[in-house]
Amino acid sequence: AQARAVQSNWETMQRLAAVPAVAVTLAIAACTLQGCEESMLDVPKMDDFAISLPQKWFNPHKLPYWRLETDYWMKESYLDPKSKDARFNSCNNPRLKIADVCSGRGSCLPFGDTGVSFCRCNPGFGGAECESKRLSQLTAWFLCLFLGPFGADQYYLGWYPEMLITQILSILGVVLLVAIPNSKLPGLVVLLGPWMRHVVIIGSAPAQGITDRTAADLPRCAFVAFSMLWMAFIALAVCVHDLKYKTQVKRINQDQLRNYSAAKIIA
Repeated sequence: AQARAVQSNWETMQRLAAVPAVAVTLAIAACTLQGCEESMLDVPKMDDFAISLPQKWFNPHKLPYWRLETDYWMKESYLDPKSKDARFNSCNNPRLKIADVCSGRGSCLPFGDTGVSFCRCNPGFGGAECESKRLSQLTAWFLCLFLGPFGADQYYLGWYPEMLITQILSILGVVLLVAIPNSKLPGLVVLLGPWMRHVVIIGSAPAQGITDRTAADLPRCAFVAFSMLWMAFIALAVCVHDLKYKTQVKRINQDQLRNYSAAKIIA
């Protein structure tokens, strides 16, 4: 009977533990699912194809969320200088001059033997028509190097959820350092782990921003040298702090032992 009671309690605990997971899953689904138009289930269309479903099955939105985003055609197109119409791939327009293709910030590069060419952007520019200026890898790396625990590099690159996660982990690491003074390892792992990971990822190659990769303006030799110096400095700071803490504890213990011995002799 006691074994059955224990098993029943264990099954109850398992069911209760599954409730938060289900709630989190439903919350994520509610925040990320796309809306539907009033007349049909609006899916990306190809050759005017769509799936029609009864309106009573859904609580439709006036405009689906994905239609609020800028259309790829409008975002990556260019304006023809003569007709003023939006077109795609300026390299396939024979009426354009060489200086006018790729927004004047790149050149056309053939795509194999297909006869089709695409823009090859100059350093510092990106996009299908080289219309956008890339972020700086050097700036992102320096932000990560000195302000990594605050998520400054993620903010610069446009990754705001990742920035929030980095800040939460940094706060958790500081809390562990304060709550467990005898063992600094858990707090240091939580605090320094994501920080060092971002330093290596951003510095080793152009990082991915919210739209394009960063410009490759960070020399590899500078990244390797400064990263090694930075890691050595962090390690030295941790060792000095740990040595100071242990020295203070040892002195306190010696003082207590000396005072206790003197009091015992007097008694």
